[in-house]
Parts: sequence; C-alpha cells; structure tokens
Amino acid sequence: MQFLCSGIKNKEPEPAVPEPDIAGPGVTMAYIMQIFLGSWFIWFSILIPRDPKSSFAAKAARTLRRLRRRYLKQSHLREEGRTEYWLAILRNCRFSEVLFSTLVEFQEAQVFFTLAVQLASISMLVLNESISAKRIDWVAAKLFQAGNTFVVLLVQAEQQRQRMHWWYTYLLTLIVCVFFVAIQRIGLESEFIGSEELPECSFKLPSILKTCDYGVGVYIPTFQEAAMEDSSDFSLSIVLISLSFITLDQVAQTPRLRNWGVDVWQSTSKAVKWMTKFGSVVWSLLWLVMNCSLASLLLSTTDTILREVGGSLSEKDNWTFGQIVAVLLWAPVVFKYIYLNISA
Repeated sequence: MQFLCSGIKNKEPEPAVPEPDIAGPGVTMAYIMQIFLGSWFIWFSILIPRDPKSSFAAKAARTLRRLRRRYLKQSHLREEGRTEYWLAILRNCRFSEVLFSTLVEFQEAQVFFTLAVQLASISMLVLNESISAKRIDWVAAKLFQAGNTFVVLLVQAEQQRQRMHWWYTYLLTLIVCVFFVAIQRIGLESEFIGSEELPECSFKLPSILKTCDYGVGVYIPTFQEAAMEDSSDFSLSIVLISLSFITLDQVAQTPRLRNWGVDVWQSTSKAVKWMTKFGSVVWSLLWLVMNCSLASLLLSTTDTILREVGGSLSEKDNWTFGQIVAVLLWAPVVFKYIYLNISA
C-alpha cells in the first residue's frame, strides 16, 4: 500500500473532465445557441402580440383612457388609441409573420435535439463500463439535458400563450419531460460501483485514490455541485408543475371545451363572470411565476455549465470534426429565418 501511494502523494489534484462528445466546445456552443434562439423568439413574441387587442399593452392603454375619461368627464375620447393601431401594424408586418411561423419550427428542432441528448445519456449510462468516467460523464450529460428541457418548456409555454396550441409540439414536449424525470431518478451517484462507503473500508470509499490522498483528494470530479442542484426536488417539481400547467392550457383549448366556455360565459350572471375574470388573472400570475421559475433554473444551470467547461470554447485543439458538426445543428432554422425576413 505504501508503494502504491508513494506515486501520488505529492501530485497536485486534477479534476476529472467529461468526454468531449458530452461536454465538448461544440456541444456547449450548440447549447448556448439554443438558449440564444429561444430567448430571441420569446422576447419578440412578448413584444409583438398575436392579438393586439388582447395584449397587455393594449389593455393598459384602454384602462388609462377610461380613467382619463372618468377624471376629465369627457365622453368623446375614442375607444381605439394609438397603442392598438401601432400594435396592429407591427403584428401584420413580415418580421412578425416570420417570427411566429419559425417559432414552431424552432420548437420542433430543439425538442428532437433534447431527445437526442437524453437518449444518448441513457445509452451512455448503460453501455459505458468505466466506473469513474461513467460517473463524471453521466453528471455532465444530466446537467446539459436539464438545461435543454428548461428551454423546451419555456418556448412551449410562450407558444401556447400566443394561442398556437399544436398537439404535435405539445406531445413532443411531454416526451421530453418524461425522459427528464427518468434521468433525474436513475443513475444517482450513490448507485455507481465504487462510490458507496463500505464498513470493510472503515466506512470510506473503496478507492486507492481516496485511501492515499492524505487529506487531499486526487480525484476531484467536476459538476458535483451542479449534480446536487440539478438532482434536487425543486427542479423536478418545477418541471412537473410547468408540464401540468401546459397540459391544462392545451386541453382547455380543444374545440368542445372552448365552445362550452363561450356558452357558459353568455348565459351566466355578472357574479360568475366576475369570478371568471378573477380566475383568469390568477391563472396569468401563476403562468408568470412558472416561467420565472423555469428561467431561474435555466440561468443557474447555464452558469454552472459555462463555469465548468466554458474555457474549452477558446481551445483550438478541442474543436474536432464532431464538435463542428454539433454547432451546425441550428443552421437550417437560422438561415431559413434570415431568408424569409429578407425575401419578398
């Protein structure tokens, strides 16, 4: 034992690094581009309402006009103001039309990208026979797929908020969330062979690196803080709650339920209508909280990823053939979006 430990006693601890195919510069850049494109579509989708009259800006403008009319006791102020007029012009421009049509295509592309990451993560856990590599690679893959899932849910929520209730993208989002839950619950670090504390080893890890570290760990796996954060019940609960909200909103927009709601609205009393409006406000606030929670988790996950592997983006030797191919994943969406904006 002394002979085995003498070779590593004076060595500086080196952190374990995941495989480039899992957390390389190309994969990281593709993840960053996914977040950028998702933020682009969500931001302009909020600024450009699909229905100008029902947008928040139009409702706020109408409320201010009513208060002004009541305060000044003037009845000749027009109902339709400049806000609705400019929002209608903005909604009917080419940029707006291309934005909403490409939003669905981007959601489809990123859903399949996320599913590919999730399926590759599960297969890596099953097929990889290296204990230490499996552990660090699994934690890195688990973190990346979590960030992908958060972007998918945010874009799907914005798509449905704009009344684009496509069952196709909803079902794909549902599948992504199912894989997310499965990945969160399998392959915990304590389940890896060699990572369990044994009584035969004085309740320590059965590893020569842990036995010989003399108080200084030689094997220091990265992403450990991220693994604890990403595996927490909070992120899992937020994803399940968000999926429940999206499902309720999707089901509520089916033709039968929507027609039934219109009939009930026309035949009910003022008290029921007031309660319905109040419930709509509460639903909107809960929807906002859901999106803010997902955005917070996404920012935290992205910060951890960039802190751990962001430095590899500037290293030329890491940009191999596969890493460049990974970046070109978003080329069809980006170039089609640009082409539709500049073409007649």
